[in-house]
Amino acid sequence: MTNLINYTGDLDCNKYIDVINENLNLQTDVLGISDDFTIVEDPHPADTGRLTQQYLHSESIKQIVTPGASPDLNICENIFINLREEYLKINLVLETWNN
Repeated sequence: MTNLINYTGDLDCNKYIDVINENLNLQTDVLGISDDFTIVEDPHPADTGRLTQQYLHSESIKQIVTPGASPDLNICENIFINLREEYLKINLVLETWNN
């Protein structure tokens, strides 16, 4: 299992490239994959900016940019929808229990 990388603050292309440099090799080692992988991202400007694209190209990293508002294609959207549903279920149970 890989780690979720939580970044706080404004994220620009340079900071995003730093995140990739600091974490990508660790994550691919954990998963046991070599150079044959693809990054799946949403259309955040740091992901799709010119500097990021040049960096990914220079490192031969393949990238798929999914639509930001398409839960059927955006993995993160699916995760957050499921988490929200579970959170609401737990709150309903707690409210019922307390009443």
